[in-house]
Amino acid sequence: MGKKKLNIILLLFVAGLWGTVVYRYASQYLYKQEAVFVEKDRVFSLNKNMQKKDTFEMDPIKRDPFLNKSYATDNKKTVSPIRIAKKVPTREPIVKNTYFPTVEYYGYIKSNNDGKKELVMIKNNGVLMKLKMGEERDGLKILKVFKDSVQLSYGKKVFFVKKN
Repeated sequence: MGKKKLNIILLLFVAGLWGTVVYRYASQYLYKQEAVFVEKDRVFSLNKNMQKKDTFEMDPIKRDPFLNKSYATDNKKTVSPIRIAKKVPTREPIVKNTYFPTVEYYGYIKSNNDGKKELVMIKNNGVLMKLKMGEERDGLKILKVFKDSVQLSYGKKVFFVKKN
């Protein structure tokens, strides 16, 4: 008899929840709201309702509360600077500086195809790359792969990078 009472209580609880959901959904359609009409000829005066703003002058900052530093303030008025006409610089040709990349070598993974296409892990200027032998990216091309180093070319320059 204990299970029967529990089932009846749970059934009433679920029915109550669903009743609440249906009531809240349907109540917005059941009750009509009365429309409020405003007279057209009535003019509101905004000047009566508006308050004047309270203005005040702030003192200059004498102490920084975060750094706990004090600043000396001058009571003298600042004088506007005198403007001097400057010569307009002539345009010089822009020379593009190309910097040699910072390359770090982390190792390689042999492939199953006779070891000719190793996958090399390098970091070029902070960007991690996975390159195969002979592949070129960002001007770097992998020429040869060794256990402790890799031979790379950048433009016309060829260099070695040792493993970290």
